[in-house]
Amino acid sequence: MQYDGPAEFNLAAHRRPKLIIANEHFIVHRILGKDNLIGSWRCMYHHKGCKARASTFMVGSEVKYRSTCSSHNHKNVRTKLDSLKLPWIPTD
Repeated sequence: MQYDGPAEFNLAAHRRPKLIIANEHFIVHRILGKDNLIGSWRCMYHHKGCKARASTFMVGSEVKYRSTCSSHNHKNVRTKLDSLKLPWIPTD
């Protein structure tokens, strides 16, 4: 089976795991394994219009991933840093 690389996860207590690929975070879409690591994933900005997806699966004893769409569209995504900035105020 072909894969893009070993899967890296951000595992936090009392929260769903996040898949991390090239500093992009993916959230769970559909889980197939009981450990919440095997299944399909969407970019965490899916609700803002990003269509990037990935899937995770077992190869031997390791979890691997494959990107199903590599385009991240984050043009309209508002980040935490943007929300901390003051609005532009005209000085005229």
